[in-house]
Formats: sequence, C-alpha cells, structure tokens
Amino acid sequence: MWSELLFRLFLAALTVPAGSAETASDRVLLPIEVFEADGAAVGRTVTLAPAQSESVRSLWLQVHGLRYPEQASVQVNTSAWIPLKDDTVTVAEPGKTYGGIGGGFVTLALTLHLPDGTVVAGANTVRFRFNHSDGLASGYRVIAWNFLTKGGSKVLAPADFVRMRLEPGHPHCRTALPFKRASSSGVMPLCWPAASKTVRRFRRTVRTAMHTTDGT
Repeated sequence: MWSELLFRLFLAALTVPAGSAETASDRVLLPIEVFEADGAAVGRTVTLAPAQSESVRSLWLQVHGLRYPEQASVQVNTSAWIPLKDDTVTVAEPGKTYGGIGGGFVTLALTLHLPDGTVVAGANTVRFRFNHSDGLASGYRVIAWNFLTKGGSKVLAPADFVRMRLEPGHPHCRTALPFKRASSSGVMPLCWPAASKTVRRFRRTVRTAMHTTDGT
C-alpha cells in the first residue's frame, strides 16, 4: 500500500503543466530539461512576497550542456528573451577562466542581471528556451536556479525546490526527493519512466541519462 501511494503521488506530480509549481507543496521541480525542437521553451513559476521581489537584482543559473553562445535564452515574466552568452551573463569561476560558454566546462554557473521591475510581487515565471542546435546538441538542463539580491544572497529557500535525479544503475528510472526507503537513509527509486507519457519523451529521458555528469 505504501509503494502504491508513493507511485500515485509521483504520477500526480508529472501531470502538472509546465510553468507551474510541480509538487503538491508548490515546490519547483529540478532539473529543468529543455530539449525537443529548436525554439522549445519550458517555464517555472514561483510566488514572491513584496519584500522578496524588491530585493531581486539578478538571476542565478547552474546549467549543464551549454556548449555554445546563444544556444539558450531566458525570459523573466514579460521581459525580452535574453540569449545566454559571455557578454550577457557573468560566468563564475573556474568556468570563466576556461573559456566561459563553449569552453572547457560542460556545467556552468551564470548570473544574469535583471532590470528594475522585471520581478514583481506575486507570481513570477522564468522561461528557458532552446534556441537552435549546432547539429550536435539537442538541448540543455538547468540543474539549479534562484533569484539573487544585490549582495548575492539567494531569495528562494532550498525548501522551495524538489530535485529529481536518475537513480545510478537505473537509467530508465527517476528518483524523487524527499521519498526515502523505510529501512535506510537512501532514496526510494520509483521505477517508472518519468517522461513516459509518450515514447518520444521516454527515449529522450534515456538519452539524457546516458549523458549525465556531475551536479545532476
């Protein structure tokens, strides 16, 4: 019965439309996979209190698979789409020293300045778009993201996010935190394809798992 309950909760989380909170507790599901055709976009929405929205100065991202400039773009609410490249974002070290976007690191931490008024009190939607392929890349993954204050503090708490990860040794399964095995501190593998609503999405999940590296 316990396993069946977890399974039903897992399926319920998958049926929530993109662009909204993806768990019953309104936490944002990570990582965010931006794949499929050129121009495909995925959104996530969070709610900020007035004091939080007024403190936001930038958007922080940890992105895996960003292999060339303008592969990806970001939009916050109704702002213009901003392409991710070295002259629109600040690349954190050591990625900056080793070539920035398109350099020696596949996973990069980026900071994107946001003009005043971009973020508002209430619902805020951040959208991630896969602009175009170079013939090799089929998308990218946002491993983590947050709004930052002027001093660099993160606005959203860790409890505002829930992470899904592929279970090592089970590339066709995903693991959802904070589900735990009753007999250990490990995570309970929910062996059901997380993107299996269509065969195409399931194959994409397997393909992503084959390219998983650090930070996922």
